[in-house]
Amino acid sequence: MNNAELEARLENALDPVLSSRRTVSRPARELAGLDARSQDFALRWMDVVCASNTELGYHFISLVPAALRRMTHDDVEAWVVAALDVYDRQGLFPATTALTDVDAFEAERAGHERAVRLDEESLFLQRYLRGLSGRGLAVAAGDDAHTDTETVFLPRRLSWLSRRDDNRLLYKAMATQLWAMNRFGTFRRPHEEAPALGERLAALGDTGRVSRLFYALETHRLNACIGRELPGLRREIDRLFPLPAKGRWAQAARDLVRRDADVEDTLRWVGVFLSERVETEEAAPYQGYADLDAAQRLTEQRLDADKSELQKLIQDLIDRMDRDDIDTEDDADAEVQLDFDDDGDPTHYELTLDGQPVAVPCELRERIDAILQDLQSVPEDWLSGEPGSDDGEDPVDAGELAAPAEDDPVFYYDEWDHRRGHYRKNWCALYERRVSPDDPSFFDLTLHRHHGLVLDLRRAFELLRDQQHTLRRQPEGDDIDLDAVVDAATDHHLGREVSNRLFVKTHRHERDIAVMFMVDLSGSTKGWIVDAEREALVLLCEALEVLGDRYGIYGFSGMTRKRCELFRIKRLAEPLNDDVKARIAGIGPRDYTRMGVTIRHLTRLMDEVQARTRLLITLSDGKPDDYDGYRGDYGIEDTRQALIEARNRGIHPFCITIDRQAGQYLPHMYGAVNYTVVDDVRKLPGEVSRVYCRLTR
Repeated sequence: MNNAELEARLENALDPVLSSRRTVSRPARELAGLDARSQDFALRWMDVVCASNTELGYHFISLVPAALRRMTHDDVEAWVVAALDVYDRQGLFPATTALTDVDAFEAERAGHERAVRLDEESLFLQRYLRGLSGRGLAVAAGDDAHTDTETVFLPRRLSWLSRRDDNRLLYKAMATQLWAMNRFGTFRRPHEEAPALGERLAALGDTGRVSRLFYALETHRLNACIGRELPGLRREIDRLFPLPAKGRWAQAARDLVRRDADVEDTLRWVGVFLSERVETEEAAPYQGYADLDAAQRLTEQRLDADKSELQKLIQDLIDRMDRDDIDTEDDADAEVQLDFDDDGDPTHYELTLDGQPVAVPCELRERIDAILQDLQSVPEDWLSGEPGSDDGEDPVDAGELAAPAEDDPVFYYDEWDHRRGHYRKNWCALYERRVSPDDPSFFDLTLHRHHGLVLDLRRAFELLRDQQHTLRRQPEGDDIDLDAVVDAATDHHLGREVSNRLFVKTHRHERDIAVMFMVDLSGSTKGWIVDAEREALVLLCEALEVLGDRYGIYGFSGMTRKRCELFRIKRLAEPLNDDVKARIAGIGPRDYTRMGVTIRHLTRLMDEVQARTRLLITLSDGKPDDYDGYRGDYGIEDTRQALIEARNRGIHPFCITIDRQAGQYLPHMYGAVNYTVVDDVRKLPGEVSRVYCRLTR
């Protein structure tokens, strides 16, 4: 394009920000000196930037000719995408500064070959942390390495070291250090009423100095713990990042590597260093810290849930025990005790009922271990009493949130912008909320109303559970394989070696399935649709209890990217009890349908599950939509990208919808065979279970 054509093109795109003194003459003249490919590249990205902000688009087109002369097209694309990310997070002025500072971008880009991105390593790190002992931790992007006791936050990109493999090891070292904080008692309190770590550090004085001393000293202690549990990794970390200690620091380090050293020893040394005015040593590259406010809030929430669940699990254990085994007239009066070994390891304990040791079920042991990561011991009153008798929750109206937004955990997720061809970083805030329960009798009433259908579904699912396969040509079995015998006789007649695999064996198919149901609770489900969804979930739960498959149920809705909501109805490991039945009764229509962020969060939850088959099944009444423009191609493409991410992690998505127009967009999102349309909402309850039966046959 010549100068005049380019000037007309730029004026048309940038007209809102032009004036008599601000024209496009110079950018057009500079673009005219570039080749056609570079011109097309610059104009295409100008349109992309203008879609976000026209003022930013003007700055881009003014700077891009010079950028194209000094960088490749790939580098220029990375430059503008980085500026758009800054715009999304911080606004126009910082984004303009990022565009202008090309030298800083090039300096960062120079380390690209040795750099490692968290999105490349997060799946490995997630599985690595899951394989370690202690509480399962999620992995998420942050500005630096820190934890809130439930999530490990790591930098989005590491290029500090000269080799890519060393930067990968640095990610692992950071994740291990943050895991060790949770595993080896950095946040552990002596008892339930003891002050949290943040309060104890604040009581020591100068917050900045105290924090630097504490985390540096705690790193020495945790390194020793890691060395005892993961000696090979510790040697690798010491090779790359030696942590020498001199003078008073060496004395403290020798004390903190003791096997019985704990966070109390670290805090004691902080006090010593403060009184002696010891200077803080340089932090190790992998050293992390804690978001103490979030850690305290999440710990309190976790302990409340752990207390209630522990009491339920103990009561279940007592109910299952034979009265002769516990030698008490009334199971409810059984005295429950935890007796710890003298070796100082809080994970070595014995559970007794009326003084007699009993085997601890896996789920109960996991719950006790989780409590022992937050408290040094399990409070005696937690081991007895009616479950949920002191939950401290006020009743609320059906369908309303059981807790205000500030009490609900929040997660941040990227969102795919197909116009840019890149993600918007940490664009969506997702709140995981509780559903306030309604009358649990709704569950039984629904089963009674659909009595005939329930019987049909149970029979179908029982056949699925008892499914058997016939294995032929086996060395031993239940019957003779006639085809194999004929072949053996032929081989014998011809002088060949005769096989001993002459039998038929019946093999029961072992199911190893985990499924997550994602239920649309948008405002458009009001009336018949949400009633049908509730009934579908009732029938589905009843049928799945026959199979024994693990399943979770979450509803989703929200309004704008700043308030995406996910409603916990049933967690994967949660039994079908009266609480779950009451939550199913309590679900109701809410706001809009932002699907991508929900899929990403449920993928994250499913990624922590070990199963041969993992399914993500969506129940919806329409296409993706939200108040802030999340509709049309934008919403569809983000949802499609989230589904691709799920498939890449070994999760199979499927959609059940009542939208008769679904054929126009679901094949593009889910694939041609991964959805079904229910033509009548009244058929939804039965159809959901039938579809599940087909998917897992």
